[in-house]
Amino acid sequence: MPSYFPSVFGNAAARRYFGEAVRGGTLSHAYIFEGPRGSGKTLFATEIAAALVCEARESAEILPCGVCGACRRVREGLAPDVRTVATDAATIGVDTVRELRADMYLSACEFPCKIYIVREAHKMTTQAQNALLKVLEEPPTDLYIFLLTERAEALLTTIRSRTQLVRMELLSPDAMEEALAKNVAARRYRERDPDGFRALLEGSGGALGQVLDLLDGKRSEAYGKRHAAVSDAVRKIITSAPASEVIAALGHLPQKRPDLVEALGFYIAALRDLILVYRGENISLTFYTSREEAENLASRAGLTRLLKIYDLTVSAADALAANANVQLTLASFTTNVACLS
Repeated sequence: MPSYFPSVFGNAAARRYFGEAVRGGTLSHAYIFEGPRGSGKTLFATEIAAALVCEARESAEILPCGVCGACRRVREGLAPDVRTVATDAATIGVDTVRELRADMYLSACEFPCKIYIVREAHKMTTQAQNALLKVLEEPPTDLYIFLLTERAEALLTTIRSRTQLVRMELLSPDAMEEALAKNVAARRYRERDPDGFRALLEGSGGALGQVLDLLDGKRSEAYGKRHAAVSDAVRKIITSAPASEVIAALGHLPQKRPDLVEALGFYIAALRDLILVYRGENISLTFYTSREEAENLASRAGLTRLLKIYDLTVSAADALAANANVQLTLASFTTNVACLS
């Protein structure tokens, strides 16, 4: 039996689906990959791209084979027909997407198909998404588009209706520990502080990439401080603490756009956990390490309050993605949340 995408951990059903679709020539032209930061979206999309152009894709026991010239060029970012779009800016504008769209209609240079991977696709402005919609409605032959995002609902309904959604599987702490068995930094961390290492795995929300990032000591410390600050603020917000305490708790929020977007992502993850736990859904938590703690907080807040706070947080994140003024957005978010107390 062939092995599909062995470098991607977990996601067994998705790996089998894409492997068989590539082998059978039945892959759809566009997909949305949804998952938190570090869940492996970029890795998976890149490996699918490698499989699509793999010189041994019809016969290899492992797909992609990883040793042919095509696989190596894709993994090294040197394949002209595989293009990854990424930006540190707050948005992906319409001019960028129009340029991409024009390129999509050009013939492939080297491979039998062209592949586009758009990271943080939720950063596309409404105009940009509408520009992309035109190619999704009438795609050229042998074109594949992968839109990667932490929140698929941030994309237009018209975009979502013309793509297939793939939700990345979050890994259990045991699965992550197995995946990190050969990682030198992980082994040293586990030997030095087994309890801390386990807490790191449990606090990653099942996103292996976050664990790899946090194995750096300084980043791990910074993550721990931010996680603690968000946890404290969420607790005060949802339990109707005095407005002055809520405002003080939100004082840790940064003033720079990328940092603020990242920080709000922590709040969204925490509130998502609480909403789903309140609804009784048996899901892997992405923020809280203790389900008991999450259940207690959720019951104290109630679903209506949780949804209101979640909507305010998502609205602030969406406003920042639409290039809204950072200081005004932060002030409005803080005031609106505090007024709920």
